[in-house]
Amino acid sequence: MLNEIRHLAAGTKRGVFLFRPRGPLKDWEMVGYGLYGRSVTSLAVFRDGAIAVGVERGQVKYSRDWLNWKALYRGLSYPDVYSLCFDPIKDRLYAGTTPAAVFCSEDRGRHWVAVGDTAKVSFRHGWTHPDPPHSPRVIKLICHPQREDCLIGGVQAGGVIVSTDGGHSWRNDKAGLSHQLTDLRFHPSAPERLYATNFLGFHRSDDLGKTWALSNHGLPYERALAVCVHNLEPDRLLLAVEHPDEDHSILFGSDDGGRKWEVCCTELPSDEGLRVTCLESGGGVYFAGTEEGFIFGSRDRVNWEIVRADLPPVTTLSWVGEYRPPSELEEEDE
Repeated sequence: MLNEIRHLAAGTKRGVFLFRPRGPLKDWEMVGYGLYGRSVTSLAVFRDGAIAVGVERGQVKYSRDWLNWKALYRGLSYPDVYSLCFDPIKDRLYAGTTPAAVFCSEDRGRHWVAVGDTAKVSFRHGWTHPDPPHSPRVIKLICHPQREDCLIGGVQAGGVIVSTDGGHSWRNDKAGLSHQLTDLRFHPSAPERLYATNFLGFHRSDDLGKTWALSNHGLPYERALAVCVHNLEPDRLLLAVEHPDEDHSILFGSDDGGRKWEVCCTELPSDEGLRVTCLESGGGVYFAGTEEGFIFGSRDRVNWEIVRADLPPVTTLSWVGEYRPPSELEEEDE
């Protein structure tokens, strides 16, 4: 079912893993591993298969071969990195931290520069920045696929911030969206459309985050944990919602960009209740990672197979695609 998929990267509470399908795909083999014992928060994949990893209380790590890892920290003022994204148009790497700030690197993380002043946005909108009593964090960064220099950040607790000049200035209108953000995604072929989740449910914006509309039609429960967009059919969404009375997640699907929802999986196949922590799509397949260390895959959102089990708690997933093994990589420029 999943044999078109090449590689899947998984960040966990104790390291980062790279998997590829083996045989009929009842299980995937591990072909890369690193950062043992480190709590991974985010992943960014470069065009050549190299990877940057955000680490809680450890800044950014970089590897081209999944064997040798470099620490990237020069100019990165805050040590807790919670989000990464790669801009293939400008060949830039962005990092979001706690306290809520955004940094940019134009040399694959060797040197970082803070971009914009998110503190000004936070003061206007009531964030606590940088401390106390609670420090907001940038849990998601997105480089807009169609708009040059457009950067979108999801702040917990804060909302959604948008920059149209590469991060030099930010706006945070977010009318209709609460502060407690859990996930943020974009529609790849609709330049103005964004999706967000929080503990009130699913939200959609059709004006690049200026206003948001709650769209819970068909959702019996509100506590939305994560959302993902099908990589081939972007109007098809998958949403993970927490059951209010039982300790597990329910998966809902939408075929119209989140306007209507239908239940597609009441409980992932396991002997125990599983709580979904992250969702991803690649190669026409949906993936779900859980707090209990499972990764599942599904093509139709209804029938799910175990891709991998017995992992540490899964925090983030990223489809890598055509990963090149170390023997095929060029020597990195010093």
